Amino acid sequence: MEIRWKGSWQKDGYGSATYFYVRTLRDMGVKVEYIPLNTGRSFENRELLDGTRVSRDAVTVNHSTHDSPYREVQYAVWEAMKTPDDLVDILNNSIEVWTASSFCRDSFYYSGVDRPIYVIPHGVDINYFNRIIPPRYDFKEFTFLMLHNWIVRKNAVNTITTLAIELFNDEYKLLIHTTKEGERVIRRDVHKKYLRNVVFSTELLPYDELASIYNSADAFILNSYGEGCGLPLLEAGACGLPLIVPYWSGYIDYLDKYPYYYNISRVGYAGPFQEHRGTLMTIPSEDPHVELRTQIRQVYDHPERARVEGLRLMRHLRKHFTWKEACKKIISRVEELDIRR
Repeated sequence: MEIRWKGSWQKDGYGSATYFYVRTLRDMGVKVEYIPLNTGRSFENRELLDGTRVSRDAVTVNHSTHDSPYREVQYAVWEAMKTPDDLVDILNNSIEVWTASSFCRDSFYYSGVDRPIYVIPHGVDINYFNRIIPPRYDFKEFTFLMLHNWIVRKNAVNTITTLAIELFNDEYKLLIHTTKEGERVIRRDVHKKYLRNVVFSTELLPYDELASIYNSADAFILNSYGEGCGLPLLEAGACGLPLIVPYWSGYIDYLDKYPYYYNISRVGYAGPFQEHRGTLMTIPSEDPHVELRTQIRQVYDHPERARVEGLRLMRHLRKHFTWKEACKKIISRVEELDIRR
């Protein structure tokens, strides 16, 4: 079997998934040619350029939101209920569409994508993300972790203030792993009274060392307006952390019947924001909302129960959501495409 994979050369969400799909497919005996996209940005996937070349008629997977003059398989994710018209046009120019979650599939379908849509989930590398890797930090207090980009959709200001209000009289730490610029923005956007229990981690770590950050915490919290998949949740879950998240968007597929979901307040247009203007996302009706505070309290007051639930989730992810399991679905789809041609 041969596949031509066009994908990001940077370890962002798309780039990390590209790296593990290509590497895992090769490990499974598939001949994969990697074609990097996003020229001009940091080239972190250069090791995938091993000189492999495939035939002209090999299936091409365009793992991006880039248009192409050729009809290819388009792999894309989107974080909102409504997909922008320009992305719909790109997807409708494909052979078929792959996406990471049923949430993305439904967003594409109800936004007007008329090509066949298949869910090819992301995975987690349990060699990188597990409980064996020593923690980078050792806090005495119960520690929550935030690890994501500082963008509007992540709703981080609300998370920090909600945590500080709910646990005002309690001893805890909030570990925020971000960049130096991210720390600067947080200190600008969040009143210092809400930061007294915050510890910033701004060291630029290789991807295979991130588990040391996850293993420094007792719980992971992501109060996002929407995720196409949520790779940090997979990574934190594989390290056994209980996850505090809204019942919403892409990660519902792999969290299953998880106890620390909380209900979202309402769904509305993200029009006031610069990011994803005019698309439907979750917007909290009050700030901070009670549902998030309730789950913070549950995890903080009952840490042993939270730990047990984290371990249960870890076993579920290790069994069903590895990159190898995802690549089995890719191989099945490519075999079907080869037969149809």
